[in-house]
Amino acid sequence: MWKIVFRPFVEKYYGTEYSPESGYRGNRADVAGDAGNIPYLIPTLSSGGGERQLVNLVSSTSKEIVNHIVCVIGEADFFAPNIREAGCKVIEFEIFAKHPFLRAASKFRRIVREEKPDIIHSWLYDANVSARLGNLLNGKTPIVTSLQSSDYEPEVRRIGNYNPKKVRALQAIDKFSTIITNPF
Repeated sequence: MWKIVFRPFVEKYYGTEYSPESGYRGNRADVAGDAGNIPYLIPTLSSGGGERQLVNLVSSTSKEIVNHIVCVIGEADFFAPNIREAGCKVIEFEIFAKHPFLRAASKFRRIVREEKPDIIHSWLYDANVSARLGNLLNGKTPIVTSLQSSDYEPEVRRIGNYNPKKVRALQAIDKFSTIITNPF
């Protein structure tokens, strides 16, 4: 089902042709010269796997087709130079609190209002909740949520020694923020 819904955006903004040298290239003439805005919200740009995936995504897509805007809630110094080198904008919120949903949502809402994106893409828990809350008053911009880890899996909770009550509370926040927004 998700492939049917998501396919037009993928083809329009990322293209269907891939080459190792240039990555995905938009291949539709009707979007040439008319770059769509896609803001990404991520908690940090530290040296993690989700962060690396985002760098690879924005570095390997055509800037003529997609205007990438990477918004970072906290620490940005590890991968930000790579993203800027690829010609993409990095906006640092410089919020270092744990679970900064409301402050990050407020700053992200301003970006969404200014950029008028076609789609929003969030990465990892704090950014997912913040992006949903930030988009609440901005209309019907679809949000794509990327899951890089299974935060709710029993094994992950056991290894991380997570408090079960806190996990249930975070799950409730996650569920509520999904229900009240326009997930894609």
